[in-house]
Amino acid sequence: MEEHQEPVQAGESPPSSPPPPPPPRGSVRHQHTDPRRFNFAIVCMNCGNKFATLQEARGHFLRTCPSGLLVDVLCGHCELRTSSWPSMCQHLNRAGMQRQPPCKAEYRMVPPAKPGFPAAPQPQIDSLAHSHGRGWSGPRRTEKPPMAEPAASDTFSLQGGS
Repeated sequence: MEEHQEPVQAGESPPSSPPPPPPPRGSVRHQHTDPRRFNFAIVCMNCGNKFATLQEARGHFLRTCPSGLLVDVLCGHCELRTSSWPSMCQHLNRAGMQRQPPCKAEYRMVPPAKPGFPAAPQPQIDSLAHSHGRGWSGPRRTEKPPMAEPAASDTFSLQGGS
């Protein structure tokens, strides 16, 4: 049986297609934006990798851990060890947990280096035009340039003669 579509009338919208399927779990399109960096490591006990954020650890277990999807994770704050990723997330998702110290020095996470100042101080920019490469033209003129005398052909008379 052949399916027949009716033509779309003016002012009507065409039939809608179904929405796209949701992205698969752990895909690049599905990003989490939790800004917390823990002072202690979240340790993968399968391979020994250490992570400062839940997103880094989650990505490791989903994509790069040599043990596949088998989770064996340790909290560097209290050495809680679990094979359940949701249990670890529940353990770490407490107010102020990211500021807690590690229980051992080996679990300390060094914060990422912040960009420093340049070695030599940069000259102060005097104006917006200078910052865009147009340069500084010196002090502004306060006096007006002299007016040029009009040429004879530029003059006219308001009197009615020739």
